Amino acid sequence: MRRYSSHSERGAVIVMVTLALLAMCGMLGLVVDLGWSYFVKKSAQTAADTAALAAVKAAKDSVSSLGDYSCSGGVVECASAITFCETGFSGNLQSACTYAQMHGFVDSDEGRQRVSVQAWDRSSSPTSIENCGQGGAEVRHPPTAGCLDTYYWVTVRVVERIPQLFSSIFGNTDGIVSARATAAVAQSEAIGSLILINRETEQWSQDTGINLYLGGGPKVTVPGGIILASTEHGPAVPQDPWAGFISGNGVVNTPSTYFRGDGSYAISGGGQWNGSKAKGNGDMFDDPMRGHAQPPLKATGVPAIAVPGGALNSTICNPCSSGNYYAAAYDSFGNPVSTGEPIVISSDVTFQDGTFGDFYFYGGLNISGATVNFGPGRYGLFGVKDPARTLLFDNENKAQLLSTSNSDAGRVFILSDTNYPNIGPQLAMLPTQKNWTSLSFSKTQIKAGNNADSRVELYGLDRLNSDVINRGLTDFAPAVIWQDQRNSYVKYTPTGYVDESCGGLDSPCPGGATPPSDSPQLQIWATPFAKFKGLIYQPRGAWTVVQAAGDYDGPLRIVSGALELQGTGRLTLNGESPPIINYVTALVE
Repeated sequence: MRRYSSHSERGAVIVMVTLALLAMCGMLGLVVDLGWSYFVKKSAQTAADTAALAAVKAAKDSVSSLGDYSCSGGVVECASAITFCETGFSGNLQSACTYAQMHGFVDSDEGRQRVSVQAWDRSSSPTSIENCGQGGAEVRHPPTAGCLDTYYWVTVRVVERIPQLFSSIFGNTDGIVSARATAAVAQSEAIGSLILINRETEQWSQDTGINLYLGGGPKVTVPGGIILASTEHGPAVPQDPWAGFISGNGVVNTPSTYFRGDGSYAISGGGQWNGSKAKGNGDMFDDPMRGHAQPPLKATGVPAIAVPGGALNSTICNPCSSGNYYAAAYDSFGNPVSTGEPIVISSDVTFQDGTFGDFYFYGGLNISGATVNFGPGRYGLFGVKDPARTLLFDNENKAQLLSTSNSDAGRVFILSDTNYPNIGPQLAMLPTQKNWTSLSFSKTQIKAGNNADSRVELYGLDRLNSDVINRGLTDFAPAVIWQDQRNSYVKYTPTGYVDESCGGLDSPCPGGATPPSDSPQLQIWATPFAKFKGLIYQPRGAWTVVQAAGDYDGPLRIVSGALELQGTGRLTLNGESPPIINYVTALVE
């Protein structure tokens, strides 16, 4: 038998160990290469995400309306082609480069890192357009993120060349790591059919901090869910409020109630609050119509229509066309002189002007014992002379407020005063002898009775109707009632955001509501003879009082600061109207 010498064995071991060490070093180098690449990849992705969000957030902070998200004449910066940060940007896109640098990535043509930006609005190129199976409607989205309708987007790309260890053995001395992120101002559908946005600091007719109050025995059913923005959650002392409160035998039926922060509810009596309860924070508790500003009026003046003694009837107009309606007396020369008194309708009339009209009223509107058909259009109620005794909008017994159709462009009632934004062209049409800016905001009540002689059928704006689109009202659909944001106890900016400059979102600046103290109140009667379709909107700092009698079941959403339900009826807000669309800043890819 042949035997190897110990020297031969030692030589073989050395060879095997050497080969093993080479393999181990190679594996170690590979692990280091992969590990380092993974780390840089994660860092690059974080930098891209942050940079894209920063650029879009800077854009959102600079715009005053959705129209400003335009690459031709807007206030945002755009780059249709991929553009490197080294080129230099101004405006919001510079934020992308700054934030990428803060995360360790500096664009340099001569260095190992590159940072590039691309940005555009919702116009065609380089934005992609496809129907995405959504009923044939066009969806305009960034090329990197499909089927998400956006108004403006920013894509940031981060690339780094990193040295290789193991791979360098095979001639690959450098590796490439890249990351990409797209942020956008995108559409977001607000959840909830009853959205109450007052916070714990807001006072109204019930108490500070209460969003939803049920008195007596009403039963409210909200299949779309309830959102309460107050964080009040009960008694450190007995009088402390709750975000939601049932006094008596009232019942709340909803799949889910969302409370902000520690907000909660209480029941005093035999009432019930059914459905799941959840707590949270974030945008869902803000005004879902924020950033939309306010519904525009017709840009040019419509005719002034004098109403003798304020009594509007079929002898004056039927149908009544677009116009600025005001109560008038007449001087010795037969010239109309405005009185500032309310306009009273006591005989049947129809307001109609083609497919969409503009009907503006000064001094208040009172409907008594008449059937009034409201054709599609904008209905502006612009203040009263004496808010302590005159309602902005009121209908008495046996009045019928009807929509001319359920399938037209819709109508929106704007509750305001003579300082409403861009009302100037309308005031210029009125007689000059009166100081029209002196008319004040006042509360509104819309009543429906217990029989067909006193009923309300009002249908809000149709977002897809061309008349609504052409008049710049799409973003306010499906509103049927819109209360001016200027007339509440919380101040809004001209662009439609709560003014946080005084103390933040929880302690905003006080609003411009004027005496009487209940002027921001909207009162409606919910009966089987009331039918609303769409959205009733009030800003934060205002409130709605609902008198429920019988059974009301309708495709209605309510957004308000707070809501009080009285009576013993059943109120169902089934939220079947078109969704409330808001625009948020978000990563989309």
